[in-house]
Amino acid sequence: MNTVAKNLSYLACLCLICCGAMLLAGCGGTMDVTSINITKDPDKVNYVVGEDLSLAGGEFTVTRDNGQTEVFDLQYADPSITHFANAGEYTIVMTYEGKTSTFNVTVEKAEYAPNYEKNIEATYTGSPLPITLIDTSALPTGVSVLTTEYKAVSAPDTAYSPIAPVEAGEYLVRMSLNGGKNYKITTPIIANYTVHKADLRNFATNGVLSFHGIANITYGETFDLSQTWEQDDQGQVLGAVPLPSTIASSLIYYYQGANDAEPIAFTPGTDGEIYRKLNAGTYTITVSAPETENLNAFSVTKTMTINSKALEIGVDYDIILTTASGTTYLGAGESAVAEVPVMASASDVSIALVFKGDATNYCDAGETEYKLFFGNSIGMEYEGTSSVTDAGYYRVQISSLACSNDNYYVDSSIYVAFHYTIV
Repeated sequence: MNTVAKNLSYLACLCLICCGAMLLAGCGGTMDVTSINITKDPDKVNYVVGEDLSLAGGEFTVTRDNGQTEVFDLQYADPSITHFANAGEYTIVMTYEGKTSTFNVTVEKAEYAPNYEKNIEATYTGSPLPITLIDTSALPTGVSVLTTEYKAVSAPDTAYSPIAPVEAGEYLVRMSLNGGKNYKITTPIIANYTVHKADLRNFATNGVLSFHGIANITYGETFDLSQTWEQDDQGQVLGAVPLPSTIASSLIYYYQGANDAEPIAFTPGTDGEIYRKLNAGTYTITVSAPETENLNAFSVTKTMTINSKALEIGVDYDIILTTASGTTYLGAGESAVAEVPVMASASDVSIALVFKGDATNYCDAGETEYKLFFGNSIGMEYEGTSSVTDAGYYRVQISSLACSNDNYYVDSSIYVAFHYTIV
């Protein structure tokens, strides 16, 4: 081979060696990432509290150790933050193959509108009735209640007050919230608040009462309607009405008999007792209270029967024997037989029927009929006689009453007796 040919051959080999080195350097190196650079921010860089990071639209460029560069979608890198729980300025660190680059976002306060009941109802209790429109335990972190205020529906906004209403009526309740560092609350929340009138029985000690009343009573007895309330759930007679005095004092008790054109009111005494002398008969007893600003009208009715009273010797009437020696009051029953000795010179014994106490208001002794029986057995019978002259055993019985009403009746088994002896 000539010299020229040899030189050309050496030159060709050198070129091959150089090209191989260059190919190894440019194509067959380590290809390690030396840096990344965010070349396009994501489409969304402004957020509000509570949103998640979005990388859509963002790009980053990768540079390798051989100088080669490539552009990738930003979603292929890993962000340092994925959710924004607080307002502020954030630097997002993106990582790819151990290399990082950053971009910035802004997180604003979020609007917060809590869920709440817009129509609240309560019932009058006589005490302030504060309410809470929202469940404070469910508020986002940092959100708190500033004020809760009330006003009547018809009142101007300047009338809002932190004092909860007591009286029944229509109100508005306004609650202002503090959003803290993360939430914007631009307007207070407002709800309708109705305080309904109450049933006065709600104020009983156990919350449930009914008027028990008096079903039967005997003429002449006193009775106290104010102590005839019972607990519905237990049937227990309570005694004095377990209502606040301001409530109990509003109760009005009425009776109406067959001859009463209108109900007649009872007025409780200073000790809460109601005593009334009513004639025997059947009555409608009504307890009522008028409607007030805070209480509904109340009325309950029961039937009460006042039974006639058996005429009682020594209590409602006396039978008196009068002799020249004096006066003898006869008692009831065979064991109370009176001995009435008289002198032969003055042997007359007069008999008188005398009504006592309340019976004198209704019964006439002069018109009342009685019988006088002579002897140990019914033998001789004298009706309406007023004197006796024969010695012996006598029994006196009232046979019929002359009374203006049915307050009293005669127990036919009752009699009085006496021994009349002449000495």
